[in-house]
Amino acid sequence: MSEAGSGYPVREAQGAAGPLPRASALPGPAYVSAVALARLLKCLVCHDYVLPPFVQCPNGHLMCSACRQKNTRCVACQSPIGSIRNLAMELVVSMALFPCKYSLEGCPALLSYSDLPEHDEDCQFTPCQCPCLGGWCMWRGPLVNVMTHLGHMHEGIGRHEEESIVFQATGINRPGTVDWAMIQTCFGHHFFVALEKEEKPDGRQQFSGRVQLIGSRRQADKFTYRLELHAHARRLAWEATPRSICEGVEGATMSIDCLVFDGSTAQRFADHADLNINVTIWRS
Repeated sequence: MSEAGSGYPVREAQGAAGPLPRASALPGPAYVSAVALARLLKCLVCHDYVLPPFVQCPNGHLMCSACRQKNTRCVACQSPIGSIRNLAMELVVSMALFPCKYSLEGCPALLSYSDLPEHDEDCQFTPCQCPCLGGWCMWRGPLVNVMTHLGHMHEGIGRHEEESIVFQATGINRPGTVDWAMIQTCFGHHFFVALEKEEKPDGRQQFSGRVQLIGSRRQADKFTYRLELHAHARRLAWEATPRSICEGVEGATMSIDCLVFDGSTAQRFADHADLNINVTIWRS
């Protein structure tokens, strides 16, 4: 039973035909879709969802726990934040389903409040930038569309379907900033393998190689990769957990979370002007 225009969810009667199909796979009859309610539970500062326990100012405004630690007064009315719990709202939230924070990017998921943080870590609609180096490609879109973008706009990038491959960077003596990339597919996932050569203001050359998973951060934590250079009796290796491309190129290179070597080292391992890097990926 419901009133038209009341603003409350309408629950239709179940007749002889049986219960209505649950297209969104609701966990149980006690749950209600709460897209409108979710809008009311956005933090006034960072606009992320406010997670229980709900602590409000005297006028009922909510802020998330992280923003409460940075603000002693409500950003809406300047009242002291205090420690007033909104128990009624916490009860309502426990019976509601909420859209993913990336619903505007296309994620159709509706989840209970307790399941939102874990889903956010794995959501395939997380916004990502193009992983190609150089900064010239300005594409940005959901994670699920990255491979389609690379196939359409960067079709020159090679692809290999093995756990261990040889990544060849040709013409490493070319002047200026140069980058090489390929996609390695194994274990049902795609990995973006890249090498970049930069020329520093003092003329020195720096090479940086990395592997990033075209997937979520949680998925990336399940793998380990190794980059190896071999030449005569020399060996240079780097082993690490790949980062997700959702963290961007800077996430790996700025933290030096990649294989880094200078121009003279590159020449020691080069075959004429080509550099062969052995890339191996395995499950952690």
